[in-house]
Amino acid sequence: MSEALRRFHLAYTLVIVACSSGTGPSSTYDPWFTRSPMLTPRADAVGGVVDGNLYVAGGCCFPPLNETVRAFESYDPATNTWTTRAPMPTARYGAVAGVINGILYVAGGADSTKVEAYDPATATWTTKAATRHAWNGFATGAVLDGMLYIIGGLDFVSIKSLTSVEAYDPVSNAWAPKASMPISFAYGAAAAINGILYVAAGNFLLAYDPATDTWTTKASMPTARYGAAAAVMNGILYVVGGWTPTDAVVLRVVEAYDPTTDRWTSKPDMPTARYGAVAGVVNKTLYVAGGIDRSGAMAVVEAYRP
Repeated sequence: MSEALRRFHLAYTLVIVACSSGTGPSSTYDPWFTRSPMLTPRADAVGGVVDGNLYVAGGCCFPPLNETVRAFESYDPATNTWTTRAPMPTARYGAVAGVINGILYVAGGADSTKVEAYDPATATWTTKAATRHAWNGFATGAVLDGMLYIIGGLDFVSIKSLTSVEAYDPVSNAWAPKASMPISFAYGAAAAINGILYVAAGNFLLAYDPATDTWTTKASMPTARYGAAAAVMNGILYVVGGWTPTDAVVLRVVEAYDPTTDRWTSKPDMPTARYGAVAGVVNKTLYVAGGIDRSGAMAVVEAYRP
């Protein structure tokens, strides 16, 4: 981890932990239930779902701030158990990840251009083509039409957010630039629905169409936030948790976007406020793992079933 990255993340974390978490009075969490915690508490990890199991890779266990990990675990909802897997070759956090044809790809992250892929069938990691330039961290990633996208992010040298977009093709093992976003941001959340890539950050929601290589603006997210997690369930984009850009309050907020109507609706809050979590959907259930709040990185796993 570079010194510039460490200084920035330290300042960012101090702001977060100095603020109170939550969004108001407690709600009734009927759709939410607690699952077995991860084996390694961490935030800013990445993950994906393969064969009904949620995989979580890397992340940062802070405090201490600079304890970046290679930890790799999988969760089986059928047995409610976590299993330790072969560690990721490169310790990192703030990376992006996606599953393509049963393979989990992890790309970029703090000061890294490395791309590594995990095959659950052989329980092995392999190195893939590096990203075209250093995606220093906290970019947003998602899989669309069999390609892994890296979107936005933060340049820790200039401390500026990015508009850049790259896509990785596992068939050719190559990266290619795509149309830049109309706005720049880091700490976003993204997922694909019906051939369109949706990216939420701040109160913006942007949509990318690979057929035309163009971006359009959609209905604003009701709660402006960064560091949220996102996943798609039943054709609906769920955005969970995060922190507010104005006062850095850690959130329990859950909001859902329906692309057919271009409308957002509020859902029951998560029991635990957090940002930097991993989200994944298995059997029409949304799982949220890890993240960080005022007390530091956590192993908490909660599940939501509409």
